[in-house]
Formats: sequence, C-alpha cells, structure tokens
Amino acid sequence: MSELVTNAVKYGANDDRDVLRVTIEVYGESLRVEIEQPRQAPDLRLVEPRIDGREFGGLGLIIVDELADDWGADGGPPGRAWFEFLM
Repeated sequence: MSELVTNAVKYGANDDRDVLRVTIEVYGESLRVEIEQPRQAPDLRLVEPRIDGREFGGLGLIIVDELADDWGADGGPPGRAWFEFLM
C-alpha cells in the first residue's frame, strides 16, 4: 500500500491541501485496496527501474506486481490505483 500512496503523493497531488482517499474492502476471500488522488493517473504502468546511483526509482509498481494477485489503475480524474490479494 505504501508504494501506491507514495506514487499518489509524489505525482497525483497538486499541493499540500489535496486529499488522498484510501479504501480497504474485504469481499469473501479477497482484500482490495484502492488509492484515489485528485489528479489524473494516465501513465501508471510498470517501467524499467532506474538504479544507476544518481537516479533511483521505478521499483514501486514492480513490487506491487510481484506481491499482489491483481492490480490496476483508472486514469481518471480522479486517478485511482488498486491491488487485490486473495486470502
């Protein structure tokens, strides 16, 4: 969850007054977490990680992709990213 919240704060907030909404839902044997940001999120996708020392990043969605059973995004506005775990 922290990876998606970090992305929303870093790329999806206009200023310190914007509000992010985190929704956690359990449906039967599925846990879904959704993060909603004020601005659009049209480019939320896996990217080649940057690990050259000066510019480090691009690992957040790789972590989400590896750990979650499913995940995705709705570009919005508002932009939303979500992931699910099967329990």
